[in-house]
Amino acid sequence: MTLQKNIWTFIGMLVIGAVIGSLLGELIGVLFSGTAQRFFTKGVELGLKSFTVDLRIAELTLGFTFKFSILSLLGIFVGGYFYQKYI
Repeated sequence: MTLQKNIWTFIGMLVIGAVIGSLLGELIGVLFSGTAQRFFTKGVELGLKSFTVDLRIAELTLGFTFKFSILSLLGIFVGGYFYQKYI
């Protein structure tokens, strides 16, 4: 059970770091303009675009996309560092 708790804690720290980094990137994008705005808000999207399956009685739409920016990646690394250092 301890191993699973540690894995979920680690994943949680990475997700929290990514979310905080993304929020900081969006905030910086609002505050600055020009090159700084493009640098912090430009990201790479990975995932599956949404697609629809029509079964005549039901329609199912699936898909997910992750958008990584410079600050979200930095947040992931900081989350991993905090996990290693303090947990």
